[in-house]
Amino acid sequence: MEEYRVYDLVNRVRAKNNLNFLIWDERLAAVARSFSSQMASAGFFKHQGIDGKMVQDRANEAGIRNWRKIGENLFYARDVDEYSPLAVRMWMESDSHRENILDRGWTAAAVGIAVAEDGKVYVTHIYIQR
Repeated sequence: MEEYRVYDLVNRVRAKNNLNFLIWDERLAAVARSFSSQMASAGFFKHQGIDGKMVQDRANEAGIRNWRKIGENLFYARDVDEYSPLAVRMWMESDSHRENILDRGWTAAAVGIAVAEDGKVYVTHIYIQR
């Protein structure tokens, strides 16, 4: 499954930088999948949903509580066969996305992927510190 591939690639980058392994959180995955689906169906790409909500709002609505901080990386592509390594490479080339990947505080993470009718692939990677 591509979601786990993105997750694994991020954990490999973290390991190379002597950082803790992020534990997969299925509840975060549900939030990430839902947001990727929302972007794919509505044709937008930004951290704020069409309902005005941000990742912390989406997590709270899903009943995910008692976290200290939360963040997300987003990626989309079309007509790319190997989008998982491309997503991680592009995140590592962006200061703010790289900061998320290399943040020492994160303890868990999850990825959600959706494909739009036009073939665009939307990837949401959510990080959390409890």
